[in-house]
Formats: sequence, C-alpha cells, structure tokens
Amino acid sequence: MNWFLTLRYVKKKYRESALKQRKALSGKDHAAFSMSIQQSFLQSFPLDNINNLGLYMPSNNEVSLSLVLREAERLNNLTLPIVKPKNELQLVRPQKACVYSKNQYNILEPAEGDEVKLSEHELIIVPSLAVDQDGFRLGYGGGYYDRFFATQSGLTQRPLIIGFLFDCQRVSSVFGEEHDIKFDYIFTEQGKEKF
Repeated sequence: MNWFLTLRYVKKKYRESALKQRKALSGKDHAAFSMSIQQSFLQSFPLDNINNLGLYMPSNNEVSLSLVLREAERLNNLTLPIVKPKNELQLVRPQKACVYSKNQYNILEPAEGDEVKLSEHELIIVPSLAVDQDGFRLGYGGGYYDRFFATQSGLTQRPLIIGFLFDCQRVSSVFGEEHDIKFDYIFTEQGKEKF
C-alpha cells in the first residue's frame, strides 16, 4: 500500500473514531461542553468588533452553536454556507425571517441571502471531525471547505479559521496534507489553543 492510500485509510479510521466518540457524549455533557466552548470563544473574540462571522448549522452531534448564532443574528454579522452547483460553497448573509431548508447532506442552509466574499470576513468557524497536533482539520471527506479556501489562496487578507471541537476529537498524531485547512485557533471544553 502506498503512502497516499495509507493516509486515506488513516483519515477514514480517524473519522469513524471521532464520530463514534462524539455520538457517545451524553446529552448533559454535550450541552455543558458546547456552552463552555461558545463562552470561551465569545470572551476571546467579542462579536461587536466583527463585521462578518462565518458559521455553519451544526448537525450530527457537532458542538452546538446556539449562543454564538443568537449573538451573531442580533448583531447582523452572521454568514452561513450554502452548497452551490458543482459542489462549491458560498457564504451568504441570511435575510431576516429567512426560510431554511435541508440540503443533500441533511444540513440546514438559508434558502436566500446575499453573498459575502471570504475576504470580507474576519472569522470563519469551520465544522470538523478532528484536529491533529499541528492544527490540521479533518473534515467529512467531501473537500468542500478545502476547495473553498484553496480558491481564495491569493487573498492579501484572510479570515481567521476557527474550530469548535470536543476534546475527544483531538488526535495526537499528524495527518495534515498540503490541501487541508489548518486552524488558527480551536476551542474545546478544555479551552483555547492557537496554532
């Protein structure tokens, strides 16, 4: 088995393990850890100073974003991803009283909104299954966020890339590849880490 296939296999195993551990969290722990992660983030990055904050709608037992979503909606600085044709992501500002529908991955996304360019964001919180010891993100395997950030690689100013994960989603080895997103910060129930 060559190096590329070995790494694909390793990433698949990390994905399976992270999903299993995340789903094993009790409802009480999930809620408490999610609240701790969000409060730590809001203390580190007050949203009053942010013009555009990219978020996502959590699914599949991901860290809850209810507190951050409420605050961003109140300040009207929220953008959310939508999946476009050709499997491309676009960040849009949902309109007030926007209708949400589930996409092909069973994830809620706004039915309408105005596009906000990546370069106009200060922060983007990206969904993740795991993070390695160097800060590289392990996603679900579709490459949506990797492609989205890669198409914007020539930006003179790019947003901070942040991950919300449970501590059980941290991996003590290295699996990052050149095309993978590297987090600037992650927040877990144990606190904040900068890469």
